[in-house]
Amino acid sequence: DERDPSIDTGFQEARLIGHFSSRLGSRFSAFMEVEATHTDDDTRGRMERLILKYDIDNTSQFSVGRFHAPVGYWNQYYHHGRWLQVSKDRPLQTEFGGAFLPAHYWGAMYERNIPMGERIIELDLGAGAGRDEDVAAPSFDEGFAKRLSLAKHGGHAEGTEVLESNWSVMGQVNVVPASRRGLAWGGSFWYADLDGDGLKVKERIVTMHLNYIGESSALLGEIAHSQHERPSGGGHTDSTAGYLEYNFLLDSVSPRLRPYGRVEMSDIDDEDVAYSSVSSRSRLSLGARFDVTPSSALKFEVRRDRLRDGGPSTNTLQAQYAVIFW
Repeated sequence: DERDPSIDTGFQEARLIGHFSSRLGSRFSAFMEVEATHTDDDTRGRMERLILKYDIDNTSQFSVGRFHAPVGYWNQYYHHGRWLQVSKDRPLQTEFGGAFLPAHYWGAMYERNIPMGERIIELDLGAGAGRDEDVAAPSFDEGFAKRLSLAKHGGHAEGTEVLESNWSVMGQVNVVPASRRGLAWGGSFWYADLDGDGLKVKERIVTMHLNYIGESSALLGEIAHSQHERPSGGGHTDSTAGYLEYNFLLDSVSPRLRPYGRVEMSDIDDEDVAYSSVSSRSRLSLGARFDVTPSSALKFEVRRDRLRDGGPSTNTLQAQYAVIFW
């Protein structure tokens, strides 16, 4: 097969994530998440989350700061936790550095857990300044401007008009068993304006997820639909992405071995002005996670990526060692 030039080969340098929390009183607390990444040139750090939280009561909180947007199940429940998740990487639609779903925003969030018999309704509502992908380290990740851009006269790098996200409202609902084991479902939404030089685009995103979390197996599925609309009769574009993952304990070999498989797809509208750097592709991932210790995991994965509409495909073998420090 022809090689996809967007797929890197070789080694990826290590990333270190640090969490810092402090109790500021009976109801106030602070939390900060930072990331340090070593490259060939140097080591750079960036602030991922910075949250000041007020506990209204035992079931609800109000927070201000920089958050992971509660849009999509993976973004809200796994955050940067490579050790937390079974698979090596996040799904395409929620990968950091991508543009399909918003990753971060500055603003406020209201969270509440509502007991309903044997189930709990988890509610997250947020409002803020919109997508915030370049505040932490724009020179390192090339910034939101290059990933979310308008092609001007056929160009993408030079001569590019930038779409900036100035405000947003969002929310997520997740219905889970009180035991955290069993069937869970929910969805999320995101509504924002993207502004360019004399151009405005309304962004609407909805997601739905259905999960089964058991003692020895788990099934995770989610689909996301994004619509970008130009006002004054400029028309709209529709793009869709989704994934389905299954993992299970292979007790017959080792109680610490968990094979997994995931299928993914993204269908990006060719005329979508906000996703000019996102490709329509499909991906099949087969791998296994082995818990070396209670705080470290070794993962191996074979992956096949194919650009849609007759594009090139790539087969890769990948490995990862993830560690958590308590």
